[in-house]
Amino acid sequence: MTLCRPFLAILNFCLKSMLITPNPCLPLWPGVPMFQIMIMLILVCINSMLIGLIWEEIMMKNQSLS
Repeated sequence: MTLCRPFLAILNFCLKSMLITPNPCLPLWPGVPMFQIMIMLILVCINSMLIGLIWEEIMMKNQSLS
């Protein structure tokens, strides 16, 4: 979950911005809607959680073998 913390903070910021402004876009990507950026961040967060779970499983198997 620590891998996702920065992504969740950005996601929280994006969600608040979407609720405040009628046509939300980030200043970094003026042509990209905030919704697409939020979907990308959600996918990155899920990906990093899965990588963490797989890594933990590999480490547990290595400990049981030795």
